[in-house]
Formats: sequence, structure tokens, C-alpha cells
Amino acid sequence: MGNASTPVGKNDPFKIYIFISHSHQDLREVRVVRNFLESLNTEPLLFFLKSLSDKDKIHSLIKNEIDARLWFILCDSPNAQASEWVKSEMEYAKGKNKRFQLIIDLEKDFENGDLTATKKSEIRKAINSFTLSSNIYIDYSRRDLAIVRKICGYLENYGIRFFLAHDSVEFNTFNGDFETEIKRRITELPYFLSFLSENFFNSPWCMEELHYAQALNKNVLFIYLLNDRSNLDSVPSAIKNNVFFFFDTSDVNASATQLIYYLQKHFFES
Repeated sequence: MGNASTPVGKNDPFKIYIFISHSHQDLREVRVVRNFLESLNTEPLLFFLKSLSDKDKIHSLIKNEIDARLWFILCDSPNAQASEWVKSEMEYAKGKNKRFQLIIDLEKDFENGDLTATKKSEIRKAINSFTLSSNIYIDYSRRDLAIVRKICGYLENYGIRFFLAHDSVEFNTFNGDFETEIKRRITELPYFLSFLSENFFNSPWCMEELHYAQALNKNVLFIYLLNDRSNLDSVPSAIKNNVFFFFDTSDVNASATQLIYYLQKHFFES
């Protein structure tokens, strides 16, 4: 990983996936919004189905697409305000506590057929802020690498950036002092995520990384990897009292989805 904004194992930056709520009657302006967002290396979705007439199925598909994205943007207009679909999408997004929401007024924020310079600047600032704030250092035991990789795959799908030393080509070819390099990574990344397990507590290196992050007053999130609900007695009390999330490894899909919701609601800066 070349810097904090470059993900592990990729040449291009992670993309932010965005659901765009809009009225189809505003499609010309909405396409301008979509094109601008794409120019910022995001993946915006304009959801419109002609092939389905079953409203329940359409609602279900829309909810799934909103769930699959951290970001929700409303293209507001009289048409959007009159749309039952837009109202439904807004209510669902609010119920899911989507942290990253933007409103684009298709009347006030447009000038000569394009977004105003002020609105473009606001959107860039919001995306840049998320790009900087969503970088995570992953602290884990190598014995848990398989499950941690799976979880990180979900983070990647949501555009969340992370540093996983084992999968970093640059890190694995690093010829200097590994401890110094690890500390540099922890220092430069705003968030620190510890995947706790019996393996973790048996690893002096994992504990050293954690103590270093705590000494820097990093934003630390403890995630306990569980294949059952037993055996928490071995967890040091200072950590046990601060475990924020229990990850059920018997259902990675459901647990990863819950983790994403937790991160966007409580962990990342808006």
C-alpha cells in the first residue's frame, strides 16, 4: 500500500458506492449528477426498473441496493417530493441510520445545465473527508487470517479502506525495520481495529500493536471473533469491558453486514 488512501492488493483507490434517490422525470439532471460522481471515482447507482411490475419485489430490490451502499444521495426536486418511491427510499435510508447522506437540489444547485461550483466543492469535500476518515489498521493474529480476509472483503465492497499487512505487496517486500514500519502505519491511519480471539491474546505482537495504538489515543474498535458464545473469561478485563462488537463466525455474511452498519453509525466521522 503506497499511502493511507490506497487499499491492499489494488492498483486503484477503493470506490465509494452510492445510491441515488431520484424521480425518473429528472433524469437529465440526475445523469449530470451521476457523471460528476463517477469522475470522483465513485460508483453511483440510478435504480429504475421497467421489467418488473410487482411493487413488493421492486421495494425489496431497492432496499437491498440501499443496504449495499454506505452512501445515500437525494436528488431533490418537486418531482422527487411528489414521488412515492423517493419518499419510501428516504424513509428506509433514515431507518437504517445512513451516516453519509447528501441532498442535491436540482433547482438551486444547477446552473446552465451543470452542478454549481459550490455544490461540486461540497460533494468533493464530503467524499475526501470519508476517504481520509475510513482508513483502518487491522490488528489480528495470523492464525485468524482466513476469517479476517473474508471480513475485509466485505469492507472492500463498501469502499472502506484498510491496511492488512499480510496482503500488502509493498509491506511484504519491505526490507527495513518491520516494527518501525508497523508503527508508522498505525500512526498514520485514523482508526485501529482489533480482531480479538484466543489466538490474538496468545500473540505478543498483536498485543504490542494494540498497546501502541492505545498510547497514541487511536480510535480503537474491538471485535471479538466467536464461533460460539463461550470462553470470554480469558479476555483481559480492561479489554473485555470495551468489546464493542461480537462477530459470529458461523454466519459471516450476516455478521459482516451488521459490522458495516456499526462502523457507519458509530465509528466513522460523518
